[in-house]
Amino acid sequence: LRNSFDYVGCALAALWIPEMNVSISLTPSGKRMSAELLRVAQRQLVESMQQKQRTIIVNKGSAPASTLAAAYKILACPIAYPSGRFAGVLALFNPPSVSDFHADQARCAELLAKCINAVINLGPDAILGAGEPAPMQNFG
Repeated sequence: LRNSFDYVGCALAALWIPEMNVSISLTPSGKRMSAELLRVAQRQLVESMQQKQRTIIVNKGSAPASTLAAAYKILACPIAYPSGRFAGVLALFNPPSVSDFHADQARCAELLAKCINAVINLGPDAILGAGEPAPMQNFG
């Protein structure tokens, strides 16, 4: 998530992978957002990503600004399991006062999502830190 600030630029980054019970958020200061504050945005984005399974950019909210998802600009990318089945969402948020998300930022976010996909491909033991790393091979 830290890379989302460096490469894309955003006020809040969140990663949700429901089946693995992963819900992580981060701000540029390094502090996490309240899970309660993100709950509505999480539900809306996970449902939307399950249906569309493609990157979305929302630069103008259509709902009342009482929810985080409506009050912020959003760039969201799907995360997939190795089989291609939907796993979760990488979501980046910016306040309305900054410039809109654009295609270059979407490509960066998609690359970050692919990196997360690669971590998921390693399996739960690698994600949770259990087990030993694979031994190095000598090819020479």
